[in-house]
Amino acid sequence: MGSSSMETNKVKLENTLGLIRNWLEIPKDVTSNILKLLGAVDLVMNARLVCPMWREICRDPLMWKSIEMINGLHSPHNLEKICMYAVDQGGDHVEEINVEYFVTDDLIRRLAER
Repeated sequence: MGSSSMETNKVKLENTLGLIRNWLEIPKDVTSNILKLLGAVDLVMNARLVCPMWREICRDPLMWKSIEMINGLHSPHNLEKICMYAVDQGGDHVEEINVEYFVTDDLIRRLAER
């Protein structure tokens, strides 16, 4: 029995047992609360790209009240650009920004201007 056939049988069994969840059936406010547990980098680089509903949730300025970017020491991403994107998304709703290890005088200046 090939791995493709075994995977098909597994999916059929999970469907029969009701184990497969359609993440789009989760209420939007619950999904929003789950996504709020992610950091800004994961929201920008991953979550908003998953599906239209997650993208819409990530566009909500209230998602960006607290911007947490504390594990960026060896990140392959442009953290300053991600931080500014997050601040732009949050607009007047941003209440707290926590950045470590990558902050520059220019970023602080730009954040202060916002």
